[in-house]
Formats: sequence, structure tokens, C-alpha cells
Amino acid sequence: MLEENEAKNTRERVLQTLLTNDRCTINDLAEAVDINPISVRHHISKLEADDLVQSEEVRHGVGRPRRYYFHTEKGRESFPTR
Repeated sequence: MLEENEAKNTRERVLQTLLTNDRCTINDLAEAVDINPISVRHHISKLEADDLVQSEEVRHGVGRPRRYYFHTEKGRESFPTR
């Protein structure tokens, strides 16, 4: 149960980070939430499955495209407006 609450807290911190930064890479999120990128990928997968986050690949010249993550409409609606 404790691990489940910690995971939920981490996902909430990821969502909060996306709320303030709009679009982030896995590494951006890992740094902001202070966990490793592999763990962030696990949480992002859950958030995508819950339709709270989606992603988009963006090409930056030569090399691999970067994947940016951002809130879906449902994800934005999960936060109260102030």
C-alpha cells in the first residue's frame, strides 16, 4: 500500500511538472521529480494509459527525434483552475 501511495505521489509530481513546463522530455521530468529516467518512463506509461498525458516526436536536425510529453485535455482538467 505504501509503494502504491508513493507511485501515485510521483505521478502527481510528474503531472504538476507538466502543468508548469507545458512540454518536457523524459530527462526533464526525471530531473524535476528527482528520480531516474527509467522510473519516469514507467510513470509516464501509466499516465498515458489513463489518458492524462500524451507525447509527440519532434525532429531537431540530424539524429534521433526527441519525444516531448504534455497533458491531454483530461490531464489539464484534473487540476483545479485558479
